[in-house]
Amino acid sequence: DRIESFASRFADILRMIHHVKVKPNGAFPDCKATFKANLDTLGAFFSKYDIKVMKDILDALPSGSSLLHGDWHAQNAMINEQDELKIIDTDDSTFSHPFLDIGSFQMVVYTVDTHPENAMLIHKMDPEEVKKLWTCFLSAYFHTDSKEYLDNIQQACYYFGQLRMAQMLNNNVSLKPFEQKLLVWLVRFNLIFKKKKVIKLFSSLKFPKN
Repeated sequence: DRIESFASRFADILRMIHHVKVKPNGAFPDCKATFKANLDTLGAFFSKYDIKVMKDILDALPSGSSLLHGDWHAQNAMINEQDELKIIDTDDSTFSHPFLDIGSFQMVVYTVDTHPENAMLIHKMDPEEVKKLWTCFLSAYFHTDSKEYLDNIQQACYYFGQLRMAQMLNNNVSLKPFEQKLLVWLVRFNLIFKKKKVIKLFSSLKFPKN
């Protein structure tokens, strides 16, 4: 019953985190560089061309030096007795473009479509509440209700989700051979074959400056 208010505060805190600028070669790793290095480990599943395309898509995302949380979702937020919102689980913090936090959050939101049990497991909410949280959060983070603008962000999040799915091939040892083949096919169909469209979309992303 407090999702809208919570989502607004949740978005404000993430924007505050993203406004912290990180110097390269410091305490925090470069998220984009780490992501690209992980793609290099997928040679058993994708061709060199496929991996290059995935790297090109990441490189199309504007450079960034924002501090990233790295695992942004509702279960990593707590409200104390003074009604203060606190963020936990920061051991995956990195730096790069803020979109990488937004895209990762959207991915764990939309897993509830195929795995409804994830709603309670990851977010401690039911599926519809999770989706409402995401919708309210997105509008609050970008300070807009423009459907065209937010649809553009969500489309980019979808393609970023395909990149994250590719990484599951090395991170999720429970995948069966036919599941691995299906995942490779989905990533190639939804991402590699749409290279020009996705690169254009990523390169045009505009985030608020304040």
